[in-house]
Amino acid sequence: MGPLGRGAARGPVARARRQGARAAARPLRGDHRRPARRGRAGAAPPRARELPRRGGGDHPRPGDRAAPARGAGAGEPARRLSAVRDPRLLAAQRDLLLVARTLVDGALVGVHPSRLPGSGLEFSQYRSYQPGEDLRRVDWKLLARSDRYFIREAERETAATVRVVLDATGSMAHAEEEGAKLDVARVLAAALLLVAHRQGDAIGLVIVRDGGADVLPPLHGSRQLHRLLHRLQDLTAHGAWPDWPRLEPLLVPGARGITVLLTDLHEAGREIRDALRRVAAAGHDVLVLALEGRHERDFDYEGAVTLEDLETGERVAVSAAARAEVRARRAARAAALRDELLAAGVQVVRLGLDAPLEEALRRALEPRARAARAGR
Repeated sequence: MGPLGRGAARGPVARARRQGARAAARPLRGDHRRPARRGRAGAAPPRARELPRRGGGDHPRPGDRAAPARGAGAGEPARRLSAVRDPRLLAAQRDLLLVARTLVDGALVGVHPSRLPGSGLEFSQYRSYQPGEDLRRVDWKLLARSDRYFIREAERETAATVRVVLDATGSMAHAEEEGAKLDVARVLAAALLLVAHRQGDAIGLVIVRDGGADVLPPLHGSRQLHRLLHRLQDLTAHGAWPDWPRLEPLLVPGARGITVLLTDLHEAGREIRDALRRVAAAGHDVLVLALEGRHERDFDYEGAVTLEDLETGERVAVSAAARAEVRARRAARAAALRDELLAAGVQVVRLGLDAPLEEALRRALEPRARAARAGR
């Protein structure tokens, strides 16, 4: 036997010598061999856990805790996580696409299916297989049970033309603790455009302001989505709602589609509701998302209050003691406006600035979901 307790080696073997009394207590054999240093001549290849680390910084292993970045306190990662989950914080970071993705949180489909046979997501019926049809559409489980070939038919979702109309007149600059109406409308518009884009719809944008409107005609594709979101990024509210002759060629184009107006329905006379009635009469599906602040709705001011019209500059002094009367008059006007627009075929959904944006988006999509279930 050789000195290592094995048969004699077939050639000279270089061995590391240990000094001191502990050398004899640890025989070098089997898996208890001392690993060779990196770079030594004749050293065995390192085991996986001994592989040298790559340069350029540490690479954490699974399960390791992430250390805070340099200059960041212990609460910095938590703040970043909360920013991802809070769309209002994201809005302040000027990333509308990230805001929209956070709000939508996955694909939303099926808001306007048609009764055309196809391979969509909503199952409709079975029919017999015809020679020459795509075998991938055969229901193989039903074949195993019935010994007959059947095709699954579904309601195919057809592409629509979606126009988001954003009211950027002066009254949309009204701000409360949750932000300005225009900022909330901007975020909701981005989310609605993303939903329509994911469904394969052509998407367009109309920004109504003093003197007319800025129009980006409906188109398909990711480049169009980014173009619209970029246009939404830098907006200011000013002026009053323009006259109908200026808006007619912009709001009533040749192709019919879905028109969504984000507004506070503030009007000097009847200019907004008349425009909505004309758009609906032209055959468009019209949805109004009416934004209102909590203080506007509840009139929870104290003492003497001076209210200013942000479009005309007119000021009115109101006593907070008239709170009940102001609330009643506002509620009556809102109900009359809703009934008038509903009779003209226009859906109205009121959204509070103090409501979570996710809830506001769900409520905004409810009318189309109901229409889809009804088979429209």
